[in-house]
Amino acid sequence: MSDPSNPLVTVITVTYQLVKGQRESQFRTSVESVQGQTYPNIEHLVIDGGSQDGTVELIREYEGNGRLTCISEPDKGIYDAMNKGIRLARGKYVAFLNSDDFWHDAEGVARSVEMLERAQADFSYAPRTCISLEGKPQYVEYPQIGSFPYTMPFCHQTMFTRTDLLRRHGGFRFPQYRSAADYDLVVRLLLSGAKPVYVPHNFTSFRLGGFSTDDESVNISHREVESIIREHFGAYMGSTDDMKWIWEPYPAVPVELLRTIEGLVHPVVAAQLHGYALGPWQGKTHIASGRPAKTPQWGLDENSAKYWHTRTTWNLFYLLPLLTIKAKEDATRVYIFGLPCLKIKKSRNRMGVYLFSFLPILQIRINRK
Repeated sequence: MSDPSNPLVTVITVTYQLVKGQRESQFRTSVESVQGQTYPNIEHLVIDGGSQDGTVELIREYEGNGRLTCISEPDKGIYDAMNKGIRLARGKYVAFLNSDDFWHDAEGVARSVEMLERAQADFSYAPRTCISLEGKPQYVEYPQIGSFPYTMPFCHQTMFTRTDLLRRHGGFRFPQYRSAADYDLVVRLLLSGAKPVYVPHNFTSFRLGGFSTDDESVNISHREVESIIREHFGAYMGSTDDMKWIWEPYPAVPVELLRTIEGLVHPVVAAQLHGYALGPWQGKTHIASGRPAKTPQWGLDENSAKYWHTRTTWNLFYLLPLLTIKAKEDATRVYIFGLPCLKIKKSRNRMGVYLFSFLPILQIRINRK
């Protein structure tokens, strides 16, 4: 399994009573998305909690190709099972993929490893597509790593992390956290100075609903997130008693917190944190549907644009990445916010500049000898 050019990646999926929960189809989609990856060096550990409903037999259908290994024994919950996976992982990198989520692009692992190796980074993160329980795409969410003092800054299913780093930090703190242990781990990694790399490739489909959305789980998650914030940032934020969650405005980032954290985290995270503090949705309410109004770092596509708060204000930090230029031999197009602003079209004897790509605003005749 040792290959310096293609280091081993361990994918960990946690399962329990899939057949009883009528989630066989989602699980098959998830496993087959791993097996369909173009990256050649993957081990897939499925950590089952001792299911007695036919789940183990379902999992073992996929063991024959050499990529998947099933471990089924009682555990104390999802994070206990994930920690078991970390201990058993042989790969240089670990990725966690829930049994009802999947990678919709076969190049996802390859691109993540390429970026990690090129940047010599400790972990990677990427955009995700949020889908309904039935599998229908709803919207695309772009990560904003600078938001980590207040919320999970990216989707955990897009994250690839060095295995030795996970072990050094003790994995997930369970049973201290039952719902937000992934957020706690990310905060600890960032505050330790771990180097991140952004993978500008959307390859993960994240299924909305399930355990994390019932009322009891949401309340548990909110309490745990607040506890994590108090533990790591409370000394720099003053009282957090009045902090509101999810549908209420987020508090402004205190200057003391900025000054303190920028000396601890990787410079990339520090820069993003400053952009977040000064950026477009500080103090704004979240969108009406209750989903956080994530700020894209690398551009705004038309699918995510409609989910933006209408009163969003922009500054230069965020504006620059939203201007894109696509050049071809005969024409150059300039896009702002994903919309065509100008088209510069060239021919042998003429150059034209068009507003919105079709309204002529300047025509230049070129005299050639």
